[in-house]
Amino acid sequence: MVKRSTKPARRAKASTLDRTIALSKNLRWTWHPQSKRLFESLDPAVWEATGHNPILTVEQLPPVRREVLEDDPVFASELAACEQELKTYLKADSWWSRTSSKRANAKKKNMRVAYFCMEYGLHEHLPLYSGGLGILAGDHLKSASDLGIPLVAIGMLWRKGYYRQELTNAGEVRILYPEYDFAKLPVEETGVTIKVPIGRRTVHAKVWKLQVGRVPLYLLDTDLKQNRPLDRKLTHHLYGGDNEYRIRQEVLLGVGGLMALDALKVKPSVFHLNEGHAAFCQLELLTRQVESGKSFDGAVQTVRSHSVFTTHTPVPAGNDRFDVRLFGKYMRSYATRLGVRQSEVLALGREDITSSKESFCMTVLALKLAERCNGVAKLHGATARDMWTGVYGVSSGDDVPIGHVTNGVHPETWIADECRPFYDKYLKPKWVGAGPEHDWWAKAKAAPDAEFWALRHRMRQKLIAGLRHHLRAQLIRHGA
Repeated sequence: MVKRSTKPARRAKASTLDRTIALSKNLRWTWHPQSKRLFESLDPAVWEATGHNPILTVEQLPPVRREVLEDDPVFASELAACEQELKTYLKADSWWSRTSSKRANAKKKNMRVAYFCMEYGLHEHLPLYSGGLGILAGDHLKSASDLGIPLVAIGMLWRKGYYRQELTNAGEVRILYPEYDFAKLPVEETGVTIKVPIGRRTVHAKVWKLQVGRVPLYLLDTDLKQNRPLDRKLTHHLYGGDNEYRIRQEVLLGVGGLMALDALKVKPSVFHLNEGHAAFCQLELLTRQVESGKSFDGAVQTVRSHSVFTTHTPVPAGNDRFDVRLFGKYMRSYATRLGVRQSEVLALGREDITSSKESFCMTVLALKLAERCNGVAKLHGATARDMWTGVYGVSSGDDVPIGHVTNGVHPETWIADECRPFYDKYLKPKWVGAGPEHDWWAKAKAAPDAEFWALRHRMRQKLIAGLRHHLRAQLIRHGA
């Protein structure tokens, strides 16, 4: 009889390149200079050609280069240092953990924010954004990670992302929709698939996870075999298609996002909507409150007390509106669930609640069901207040409860390599976990004017040189 060992089998040691890919699965590297340099050192030409995609860079390395890296003690040492730095960052005593125990309000101690947005600009190799809204959302997640704020994010995993433009030799603009392979992106399966009711159909959505430092970003994907072709396309294009395509996407984000959090057993105490695309989340929350036994008015107050809304678009045309027929096609069940007439549900998204013809506006819904609303700059806050007086039944913007939080940036992401030594010397805190208590500008006064001016001059030279390079490349491409 063969005696079997009771000792657990030793796990095979991960290769250097496997560890490199594992490091890239946490997007902390996108604002960590040493990790970025490590990935670039794999092969600078391949790194540039792949759009700074670590996974694709490793995959496309020539066999000889792979062998060299596996036996390179310098690369191994730098990789180990980056791995240790990530561990230190994740375990560091954050600003939130240091200060939350001092808060008198017990609800704040147990706070968990669910952050909803249609797009996230985290890095150029991730096709999850089109512009400023996404860049702001991406910086929000990175800053929340640095501060240790308990936040989870919800979005969409776009198969084709936002379109790209290319000039043909004839000088015409061509629209391109590249298709992305999720195996080449730092997303991981959660094992969770949800069923989202969208109109009369049930749409299956797979939930993926993208780790941004301490913050998990959960992304919905409907490009699944069990879905009909039209439903599979819901997560193909960011801001594509007609109004019907848009309302179906927004049901998926708002209602489906809430269902995803349920399936993941995440229980938020605050819901932050970054723009109105996810406002159906609030309508679903309202319905659940009524179904639990609360009155309609009581449910409204409860949802409001847990909701925050950031509005972005200062022109009427930029705020999603759906006509009565289209809204009824996809949201009719909510009147039944709420125990009210369809007109009362429509009134939640109308400025004039007495109108029977006004379309349903997602921004209006978000404003009515959020206790705190803000614009993204002082001037924008004033513009928003003047723009939405009808929602609050007042004649002056001065009486509209919309504040402002001026857009900021995540400094570690946007510091140029040439500026890094100056930034580290005169601005950056010297310890992991620094928060708002750090006086960012105290040391800046010590920076010599000549040193700052010389840095500014170098960056202007780089900008002009870069513009010339791109212009020259375009002229060569088009035979000019």
